[in-house]
Amino acid sequence: MALESVEEVKSPYRTTLAAFSRALTREAHVLTNQPDLLWQQLYNRLQWEGEAVNQALAPELTQRRVPGARPWICLKTPYQESEALVRTLDNHADGASAWVACAFSPDGRFIVSANLDKILQVWEVATGRPLRTLKGHTGTSWACAFSPDGRFIVSGSYDNTLRVWEAATSKLLRTLEGHTGSVDACAFSPDGRFIISGSYDKTLRVWDFNSGEMLACLPFSDSIDSLGLLPSALQMLCVVEGGVAYRLESVGLAYGPIIVTAAKGEQGIEVHCPACQQQIQIKKGSLGCEITCPQEGCGARLRVNPFVIHPPVKIECLPGSQQPVQSGEPAGSRQPAQREKPVVIQQPVQKKVNWLSKLIKK
Repeated sequence: MALESVEEVKSPYRTTLAAFSRALTREAHVLTNQPDLLWQQLYNRLQWEGEAVNQALAPELTQRRVPGARPWICLKTPYQESEALVRTLDNHADGASAWVACAFSPDGRFIVSANLDKILQVWEVATGRPLRTLKGHTGTSWACAFSPDGRFIVSGSYDNTLRVWEAATSKLLRTLEGHTGSVDACAFSPDGRFIISGSYDKTLRVWDFNSGEMLACLPFSDSIDSLGLLPSALQMLCVVEGGVAYRLESVGLAYGPIIVTAAKGEQGIEVHCPACQQQIQIKKGSLGCEITCPQEGCGARLRVNPFVIHPPVKIECLPGSQQPVQSGEPAGSRQPAQREKPVVIQQPVQKKVNWLSKLIKK
């Protein structure tokens, strides 16, 4: 084969491998529990991926269609889902209950989910696998949130309680009691010192994180469906049944340094000050420490988490594919390795990718 045709061979080969990787990732939640559906699930995604992929599937497809082959269902319409979909998480205890709440950890590495099965689960974002199960509630868990430093999780439940967990171990630290109805919303304050909850009992309450003591209670005329906090102060927004929103402020509480997370920027490590909305350049030695915002007229106290997150990964498409590349690398970094000498591939693409059919002979 001529050297100038090497890249023509490598491109569809790389595209085919990327397509198989995407399909396996997106079907992991099904194949984990039903590995015998491997061929059916992969084909129903891969058939729309282009000529190179269809060539790899052709030999196995022929065998799957002969009389006497194991029955399977062939999808005739592509999945109606976003091209940005990375993976589906689906492995709660009963395998069927609906999710009712979820939240990311501040470092973006974990997700906590609440489910109708009364438990919470912590997931690893990179792999989609469940890591830990939080058990203790006696009713549906309707709400959950990570603390701003990622060390703790708070959950609200139909059993009228809030529970505080250690995120790394799933250990139950304390139970907050006082609501007389289902706890449908909960959140940590930006400094991590307080927990705010909203309930079907038509009250919003503020709790001390360390002691579990209820510090304040505000009654409403309707049950509270959701709430959120301003990142720079103990100001809240809550929505009650019927869709009415209220803005609130907690008065008389000793507010600590705002917990912020550093990110890798173009000029180095930086943090965003929630008070003045400015980016601040910091040194590595400031990670895990308390700093003061240097912006003129601000002076907000900030406590920087000990970890650094990276900018969001841009989703891009491989040549000849309409599907996005799933990669932990920044967009544009997916380039063929530079070699001192070109590698001559002596076999056509069809033979090079036929090994893929061995993967789906199940």
